[in-house]
Amino acid sequence: MTTTATQPAPPAPQAPPQAEAPRTQYSKDYWDLVFEQLGRNKLFRLSMVILALLYASAIYAPLLANDKPYRIEAVDSAAYGTAHRTMYPAILGLGRLVKQTPEEYEASRTGGSTSTYLQALNAERSAVSTRVETLRSWLPEDRHAGLEPLLGKVDEAIAAAEVGEHERAGELAGEAKDLAKAVRAEYGLADPEQPDAGGVTLISRTQYPLFSSLHPVEIAFMVLWLFVLAWPFWNRLVNRVLLAGNRLRIRKARRTKLAAVVVLSLLAGAGYWVFGARASGDNQPSWKTDISEGRIEVVSAVFPPVPYGFDESNGPENYRPPTFTARAEISEEGFYVRGARSQRVDPVTGFETPAKPIEPKFGESDRNSPWRHVLGADTLGRDMLTRLLWGGRVSLTVGLLSAGLLLVIGTVMGAVAGYFGG
Repeated sequence: MTTTATQPAPPAPQAPPQAEAPRTQYSKDYWDLVFEQLGRNKLFRLSMVILALLYASAIYAPLLANDKPYRIEAVDSAAYGTAHRTMYPAILGLGRLVKQTPEEYEASRTGGSTSTYLQALNAERSAVSTRVETLRSWLPEDRHAGLEPLLGKVDEAIAAAEVGEHERAGELAGEAKDLAKAVRAEYGLADPEQPDAGGVTLISRTQYPLFSSLHPVEIAFMVLWLFVLAWPFWNRLVNRVLLAGNRLRIRKARRTKLAAVVVLSLLAGAGYWVFGARASGDNQPSWKTDISEGRIEVVSAVFPPVPYGFDESNGPENYRPPTFTARAEISEEGFYVRGARSQRVDPVTGFETPAKPIEPKFGESDRNSPWRHVLGADTLGRDMLTRLLWGGRVSLTVGLLSAGLLLVIGTVMGAVAGYFGG
C-alpha cells in the first residue's frame, strides 16, 4: 500500500508594510514646562485669582465706588436758570469792552492782569456762547433758532472791535443788548402752576457723568485688565478655533497675542481721548446733592454699587460701625439705638448725647440699610469701602513700581556681575 503525502499550501502573499505617517515632533520649551508645573499647583492658581481680583478692584475703583451716576436722564433747571439770568449782564460786559481801544483797556484793567485786548474779547465771547449753549442743551430744537441772532450780533461786535471800529462795535453791542432783553423775556422758565403765563418747558437730556470723568489712561488699563480677567476663555477659544489646537502654532502665537492685547488697550485709551474725553466733561460739583435739593429733576439714573466719592464726607455718620451690625442702627431722630453712643444723660454734668439726623441723598441706601456702609465710616463720615478701593490704587501702584524698579536694578547688576565675573 502506498500513501500520498499532503503538500502544505503555499502562504498567501502579504502586502508590503505601509510606511507610518510622519508625526510632528513637539518639544516642550521652558515656558511650557513652567505653565504645566504651575497649573498643577492649586494654591498658585488660587493666589493668581485673588491677585487678579485685587488689582481689578483698584483699576475699576471709579466704576465700583463713585458719587457720579453711570447714566442719568434729567433736567438741570438750575443750570438753565443761571445761564438765563446772567445772559444780560454778560452782554453788558461785552458792550463796555468793545467800546474801548486796546490802550484804554490796558490802562483800565485790574492790577496783575496780563490778558491782552484780543484775549479779553475772546473771554467775553466765550462767556456769552457758554450761556447760549447751556440754554440750547435744555430747550426743544424749535426754540434754538431764537438764540442765533444774539450770538451772531455778538460776533459782529467783536469783529468790529478787532479792526478798530469801536463806535460801530458799540452800536452792534447795543443791538445785542436788546436781543438779550428779548431772550430774557421769552425764554424764562414756565411755571407749572400758571400755565397761561408763558415761558418755556425744558426737555430732559441723557448724560454719562462717570464715564465722562475718566482719564484715557484709566480706560486703557481697564481694557487691559478685562483681557487679563477673561484670559482663560478667549485664550482657549483662540487656540482651538484659530490655531486648530496645534501646539507649535500656539507657541509661536504667544507674542502675537500679548502684542494684540497691549495694542487694543492702547487704542481704547486713545479712542476715548479723541472721541470721549474731548466730547464732554463732567462739571457738576455734586450730582447727589443737587438732585436731593431739587436743582436737578431726574427722570432716571443709575449709580454705582457704592454711591460715594472717595473724599465725600458726612458728619452725622463719623465713626459709624458697619451698617450690617446691630450697634450701627440709628433712629429717625438721629440717636444710636444701642451701644456706648446711644442716647443718654451724664449723671454728673447733665450732658445729653446730641442727635445727629441722617438724610440719605439720592442714589444712597436707606439710613439703616446693611449696604449703606459695609465697612463703616471714618472720622469724617467717609465710606470706608470707598476709601479702601480708591486707596488700593495708590498702594498697588507703588508696589508694582517698586517691584519693577527692583527688577531693573537686579537685572542690570546681575548682567554686569556675570560679564565681569566675581
